[in-house]
Formats: sequence, C-alpha cells, structure tokens
Amino acid sequence: MMNRRLFLGAGFLSIAVLLFKDKKVIGAASPIKTIELLQSDLFGYFANRSTIDYLENIILNHSKISDQEKSFIRNGSRWLNESSIEKYQKPYIKLTKSQREKLIKQISKTRWGDNWLYTIMGYLFEAILGDPIYGINQDEKGWKWLGFEPGLPRAREAFL
Repeated sequence: MMNRRLFLGAGFLSIAVLLFKDKKVIGAASPIKTIELLQSDLFGYFANRSTIDYLENIILNHSKISDQEKSFIRNGSRWLNESSIEKYQKPYIKLTKSQREKLIKQISKTRWGDNWLYTIMGYLFEAILGDPIYGINQDEKGWKWLGFEPGLPRAREAFL
C-alpha cells in the first residue's frame, strides 16, 4: 500500500509537488513540466513553450473559465503523477517514452483520465491552431499543417 502526500505552494504551475511513498520522499514533480512533457508526447512537432504559456497564463487565469475547470486541469497533473508513482515508482517526467505511452493509455481508460486528457488536448489544440495574435501558433505552424488561410480582416489586438 502506498502512502503519499502532495504539498503545493503558491503559484500552481511553477511549484514542485513532493511525492511520497511509505512516508519517504521519492521525488518531486513540477506540474508545468508534467504538462509540457505530456504535450510533447501527444503533439510532438507542435509542442512548444507558447502552448504551455497559453494554458498557464490565459486559461488558468481567464475569468470565463470556471474554477472547477481550472481545478480539474491542476488536479489532473497531480493524478497523472500519482498514477506514475503507483505503476513505476517514479514521477511522470522521469519515465521513459515507452512507459509514458503505456501510462497515458492506462489513464485514458479511467473516467478522470479520459476527461482530463480530453480537456488538456482541447486547450492545446486551441493553442496550436489559434490566431498568433494571442502569442500562440508560432509562425502559423498549425495553420500551415492544415492548409488553413484565415479570414480577413484579422484581429489587430487580442480580445481577452
């Protein structure tokens, strides 16, 4: 049986989550690094810092996003690391690519995992395909991939 406690500090995505097993610290995981690596695992070529910045600075601070949704995003990172500890005795960011793929498949079969991955992927797709005026979709990489040409006139400033 695994005993673990998670201690969170002030700024959610920039702090480390301490992971315990049998009352001993076995590692620490940064929620932002966890989601950043998950993004790389899911989107590869499109993974970049601007999509994580979008999630951290826009979505998690936007007044139109419910507190429940924000908590779900935050908790999902913690749950992913807890699942990683249960299965591999290491945080998600310390797993091999093969182990991460297996873990993603495993959590996708759970209710929380399926819902969390769906939520994260939705926001990451927004960041990959949105208008670069919001500091996302750098060099219109997502648009080029789809062969998309935006309508005119385009926004001259971000409406947030």
